Amino acid sequence: MSPRLQTQLLRVLQEKEIRRVGGTRVIPINVRIIAATHNNLLHKMKEGLFREDLYYRLHVLSLTIPPLRYRRTDIPLLIHHFMSKSKTWTHIHPEAMKLLIEHEWLGNIRELKGVIEYLLTVCDDNEVKAKDVEYRLSSQKEDHSLYEVENESVDLIELQENRALLETIKQCNDTGKAASRKWITQHLKGFTLTEQQVRNRLDLLEEKEYIIKRRGRAGTKITEKGLHYLYHLKTKQHLINP
Repeated sequence: MSPRLQTQLLRVLQEKEIRRVGGTRVIPINVRIIAATHNNLLHKMKEGLFREDLYYRLHVLSLTIPPLRYRRTDIPLLIHHFMSKSKTWTHIHPEAMKLLIEHEWLGNIRELKGVIEYLLTVCDDNEVKAKDVEYRLSSQKEDHSLYEVENESVDLIELQENRALLETIKQCNDTGKAASRKWITQHLKGFTLTEQQVRNRLDLLEEKEYIIKRRGRAGTKITEKGLHYLYHLKTKQHLINP
């Protein structure tokens, strides 16, 4: 959070008033604030990066949530929660569940959610088997080393656009259809791109084998490599809310 935004938030907490962007009327508010961070704010204060007065305004009731690897009994519950949101029910073989419980989950719940979404997308016979989990978790280690090198030369906006494009293509593919360039342009969320701009970005994604483009009604489809890349992007914290 920037110093300017910290000052604005502190003023809101002290005065219990806000003013809309571009507005002139002051609006009284009566709200409770829930704040979350993965940073050590005490260290940030010592470094001069976080306001001390704002810290003590927010620090009324503090809760520390342990990493997922320290509360493995939560993993089956979370898995079933994520699976319940799927349109089709998928059974998880006991050996597959064992592998999921024993995994370190350095990316915590975001990583677990991404893996479950991937398994629900690619597994056949409505059952997640141990080999499916082994393949995903082992390839994920390779993905991170591969994509971290790639991402060093790609700016944040481009990564966000890649994610939005791949999600839009996958959304269409999930209905059993290939995505046309016009359809992608119309349904792209978070970015306003022309059809030509979409075409240029699709060309780059095709070069990296994340999608397959065909002419006419055949349209565009996301590849398995593209699915890997998409779920990698979803686990990166700075891209969760593009």
